Amino acid sequence: MKMANNTLEAVKKYLYLQLNPFYSSREIDLFVQLGMQHLLGISKEKYLMNPGQLLNESELLKIVYYSKDLRKYKPLQYILGHTEFYGLPINVSPAVLIPRPETEELVEWMLGSIKDKLEVMRILDIGTGSGCIPIALKKEVPKADVWACDISNEALDVARENANLNGVEVAFFNWDIFTEIPIKASKKWNVIISNPPYVLESDKAEMQAAVLDYEPHQALFIPDQDPLLFYRRIGELAKSMLCDKGLLFFEIHEKYADQTLELLKIIGYEQVELRNDLSGKPRMIMAQVAD
Repeated sequence: MKMANNTLEAVKKYLYLQLNPFYSSREIDLFVQLGMQHLLGISKEKYLMNPGQLLNESELLKIVYYSKDLRKYKPLQYILGHTEFYGLPINVSPAVLIPRPETEELVEWMLGSIKDKLEVMRILDIGTGSGCIPIALKKEVPKADVWACDISNEALDVARENANLNGVEVAFFNWDIFTEIPIKASKKWNVIISNPPYVLESDKAEMQAAVLDYEPHQALFIPDQDPLLFYRRIGELAKSMLCDKGLLFFEIHEKYADQTLELLKIIGYEQVELRNDLSGKPRMIMAQVAD
């Protein structure tokens, strides 16, 4: 299908027709508006008020490729190359997970739990991905000493880029948590926070193509036979890495909320608390190390 002409209005109609078999009308409205604004540098006002604006050949080609990517269910955030987390711009690529709203709630809970001590905090994010968690924390508490690690060097490159983008200093380093604790992580931490892999391999069949085909599997999936693999390992590590009264925060799988809670109690944490997200699902845990 070709566009009727090279006006903004014709391009909008082209996108609606191209995407109609694949998405709901509400999703298409969003995709068309954001595509025009970000790919073409058109303001929201111009998008709404100037349907006769002419697009050049390069701009039309961008729209064609944009439509093709969306019809392959490539996530909008990857197509545009960025998203927003906790009010901050975050660049994303298929090397990192797209930040979710639930993770913003975890950050909010952590900040509220230690608000009286924030300026002297030493914070470590394990499995940082895009770096959205430590960057948001550092932005909110500039005097905190914030570090973050990941097994993927590609993810760490994205995270460092995002720290520079947001003008914050976060110390990033590579670490496979199933190896020994590196010297960089051997200091005592006030807070350790993590959103580790927690989706079962067997759940792949139920997942949307946008996630399954594009987001990094290493950051998503765990073996069916050990759904608490990362929580156990990080829980055990954090037990020795946290200072007295140090706090561990996890984003968790709602299906294994009670099991994760019991696991942390068995490891030896006290005041283990489970919290629901805004949709009412148990998705976060906080645990405290004893004196």
